[in-house]
Amino acid sequence: MKSPWILVAAAFVLVSVTFASLWYGGNARASALDKQIAELKAENAKLTADAVDAKERTDALEVESDQLRVARAMSDATPQPAATPEPDLPKQSFNPFAAILKNPQMRKIMAASQASVLRGM
Repeated sequence: MKSPWILVAAAFVLVSVTFASLWYGGNARASALDKQIAELKAENAKLTADAVDAKERTDALEVESDQLRVARAMSDATPQPAATPEPDLPKQSFNPFAAILKNPQMRKIMAASQASVLRGM
């Protein structure tokens, strides 16, 4: 009579061990998958932030490009006045002292005067 109970007990232990190994193995696999999902979510968030940054830089560069195009179009459209040569007219001096300073004799007198002042110092 003991042998059926031993067989039932052995079968129960065998079934319990099988379920425990399946349960533990399933939990380990589930935790590994959860870890992988978390890593993929972090990578996805980083890639999304990089894409947003790239979009902002692209928009800024497009705005700058448009501004440069407008500035170039405006500079090309503005007619530049042709350089007109100035007539060679003698420059008239309305300063009477300028004529005095151009005189070589007056320059000599002023140089002598300044030299005497400097010697006195």
